[in-house]
Amino acid sequence: MKSTFWYSCFLVLISLWAIRAQPPSGTLSASSTTVCSGKTLSFTLFFNPSNASVQWKLPYGTTLLASQPTMALVQFNQAGIKTLSVVLANGNGSIQLASTHTVIASARASFLAKAEHSAVPAAIHLTNYSTSFLQTHWVLDNNFSSPLSGTQTSVFFNSPGTHSLTLVAIGQSGCNDTNTYVIRLFDKSSLRLPNIFTPNNDGVNDVFRPIMEGIKYIHVMIFNRWGLMVKEWNQLNGFWDGYTSADMPCVEGTYFVICEAEGVDGVRYSLKSSLQLVR
Repeated sequence: MKSTFWYSCFLVLISLWAIRAQPPSGTLSASSTTVCSGKTLSFTLFFNPSNASVQWKLPYGTTLLASQPTMALVQFNQAGIKTLSVVLANGNGSIQLASTHTVIASARASFLAKAEHSAVPAAIHLTNYSTSFLQTHWVLDNNFSSPLSGTQTSVFFNSPGTHSLTLVAIGQSGCNDTNTYVIRLFDKSSLRLPNIFTPNNDGVNDVFRPIMEGIKYIHVMIFNRWGLMVKEWNQLNGFWDGYTSADMPCVEGTYFVICEAEGVDGVRYSLKSSLQLVR
């Protein structure tokens, strides 16, 4: 009885030794054989013996996003034929498994949108800079059931509010892309001036700018208490960061703002206000 027990143990030990004495073997599989550039594939690895080391080898133009001994998530950034491999090794030898994939260039939706003004009715003029596409079309306010021709160069909005304009670029084998431009249009205007700002670079209230809606023209001048102008602009996206035009920091204290503006509804504004600069 004892001899049978020890013989069984001996057979188990021999089996374990035989397993560990084997060179590694395995299989490598991927979620797909084709992929769009910029997209990812997941790889699954099965191998024996379990003590084998695993080394993933990526081709140029790819990025390893995540990996474990039995899996990897890889992003393919460039079009072409790409071969990914993994090396299994132990003291008894090594083996390299490979997986080859076709990477298709994804379409890239890119365009420039230029609005004539921010009042309705508004015309938005478009320039299409998309690449690697078979065709493109435009979608207004997410109405994908009624796309506009890809050669469209201008679109029109007649109602106030927030509107979206999406360019859809159709690529080869479903490698598509979209890009969206959002604009807010007004049928009336408003304008007010904040009375304090804190340009201390903490990311909160660091600049002074008028709070406005539906303004099509503006001219802002800022003076110190001695009547010297320290800042001036006439762009809708203008602001004051607490520095002079010579890029010198202005001291804390009271400043004075003169603002002339006109709204899309024809309302003219002439505002004067004091402004506290606090650092």
